[in-house]
Amino acid sequence: MNSLSWLIYFAGLVHSLIFITIAVSVVCFTIWTIARLAFILHHERMITKEDHERLPSGNYLIVGFICAGIASFLPSKNTVMLIAASELGQRLVTNQQVVDVVDPSIELLKTWIKKETEALKK
Repeated sequence: MNSLSWLIYFAGLVHSLIFITIAVSVVCFTIWTIARLAFILHHERMITKEDHERLPSGNYLIVGFICAGIASFLPSKNTVMLIAASELGQRLVTNQQVVDVVDPSIELLKTWIKKETEALKK
């Protein structure tokens, strides 16, 4: 598979990846928050330094922030498709066979535009 194929494949996965990373970040933030709220409600006091050992660590927050960051930087499906179209356009423009076909067409187009412009001036 070439890079264009990979971009089109990635375009199909983008929506799922964004959903999964957002879901993981929400779950991590929720676990961290609920554990602390449950501790405060159960013990009827604020969390001390000694209590941190029994609660979920800050790793949940780190994972949550990383997933949220990834979700915010993943491009949308439309952006990936535009990148793929750009790759295709660049390949077409640099392909000599396409250039050989297009060059005479440009001259015909210029001639037609010139003829139509002169007809409008009359």
